[in-house]
Amino acid sequence: MDFKEYAIKSTETACNDFFRNARATPADKLDWKPGDATRSTLEICQEVAQSPTWGVGILAARGWHGGDPGQMEEMMAKAMEERKLWDTIDKCEAATRENCSKLYEAIRAFPEEELQKTFVLPFAGGIQRSMADTCLVQYWNSTYHLGQLCYVQRMLGDTEMH
Repeated sequence: MDFKEYAIKSTETACNDFFRNARATPADKLDWKPGDATRSTLEICQEVAQSPTWGVGILAARGWHGGDPGQMEEMMAKAMEERKLWDTIDKCEAATRENCSKLYEAIRAFPEEELQKTFVLPFAGGIQRSMADTCLVQYWNSTYHLGQLCYVQRMLGDTEMH
């Protein structure tokens, strides 16, 4: 299995794990937040649904495509509006699957010889990433947020491994 297919397979597994765990959250607790500056299970699911689009855009542009840091507020406002459309776990999972299909297509089409090309993201003072890192962005984001889901579930008294 080559790197691109490994990235896709790993991402599929991470998304499956993520949504299996998200579905373990009681329906009446999907909007519950452990604190003021935290996110609910549903809000976390909404980000996971949207995050494949980040990689699609970066792979297509061969680097950061979102403009300068001053445009981030406008981009985030638009992203948050889109997320409101996904108001159930089912809708979040469907959007994730659709957006991941586009990401997988972009990964498969990306030239192998350009995977090590790097670019700078306009976050946290500038973060350097490779195009190979971008192929794994949804994998990373899903596993990162899986940890958050497990923490929220633990706070709700759920100690099972899902």
